[in-house]
Amino acid sequence: MSADLDAIRQALWDPRDVASKLGLLDGSRSFKRLANGILVRCFVHGDRTPSLSLTRTATGVRAKCFGCDLSGDVFSVIAAFHRLDAHSDFRRVVELAMEMAGITGDGSYTAPPAPPLPPEPPRLDDETFHRLAGILELTCPLRRQDDVCDYLARRGLLEPARGQLWALPLNTEGLRWARNAIVQEIGEDAWCISGLSDKRGEWLCPKHRLCIPWRAPDGLVTTIQRRLITEGKPKYIFPPRRSPRYPYGVESLAQLGPATEIAWVEGALDVIAMRTLARRHNLDRIALGLPGVSAWMQSWAQLAEARVTLIALDADEAGEKHVERMAADLYAVGACGVKRSMPVNAKDWADLTGRKASWP
Repeated sequence: MSADLDAIRQALWDPRDVASKLGLLDGSRSFKRLANGILVRCFVHGDRTPSLSLTRTATGVRAKCFGCDLSGDVFSVIAAFHRLDAHSDFRRVVELAMEMAGITGDGSYTAPPAPPLPPEPPRLDDETFHRLAGILELTCPLRRQDDVCDYLARRGLLEPARGQLWALPLNTEGLRWARNAIVQEIGEDAWCISGLSDKRGEWLCPKHRLCIPWRAPDGLVTTIQRRLITEGKPKYIFPPRRSPRYPYGVESLAQLGPATEIAWVEGALDVIAMRTLARRHNLDRIALGLPGVSAWMQSWAQLAEARVTLIALDADEAGEKHVERMAADLYAVGACGVKRSMPVNAKDWADLTGRKASWP
């Protein structure tokens, strides 16, 4: 079989059409429309609410599930849907893609040009976003008798998190007050392109109440991650087009001593947990957090140059999968004594902060 893969991708350029042909649009509540695609229920892990995004890019449909590891191009989606291996079964995957695209014969096919992608919406500049974060910090501190505080307290993180994390108000009045304070500082237009506002100018995803500021080395807040405390997915969200450029806690590198170790963990809460545990056990250690286990950037390895370094990802399959790659990058920049460290009898480091048991 000879097939023009780019032509197939071009023929399957419409995310909603791909979802329809795979039978993923089985009811009005089974999907949500996105600006450049669609959010559907994931067929891999069988979720109840849409978590699999199919979006249109310059190179074709891209998939990303917020509840499992499914990601990739349209061929990856088709392979996963039919329970095929995207590599060893690729010939069959291409055949199925050709059928979906209406391509017959040897695969030679010239699709009509796809319509141009819509222009990128405006993005708030970093300085203004940092000012926004300052207002959010003032108006939304962690409060007592609040479910966010209860969640952090259960994990032994409430006191260490004060001044570092914030919480959106529970009620509509409080949300409106925080929104108006931000608008008064940066203006309505800036608020609407901040990534925290919906199309109506109200809070986007207000149930994601735990606010986690990610900073640059100089302390500038470049993005705000938010966590859902109640049941549901996705648990974590970032403002659109504001992914972290640095690991969480990078501003603490200014406090490095000559023998300070660097520990790489998953997420902001594990950074706070690792800091707490290090203080408790008198360890000269600074923690840096990845925004996700697969979000490691090779350039970040430079931050650990000539340092004793711990890869302290969660004790699960996803964590182990990325250890080798991280270790190679760290050794390449001259990190010293790269070690694997895992929480004992716990999934992550935050599970240990509320315990009195000793910690190796």
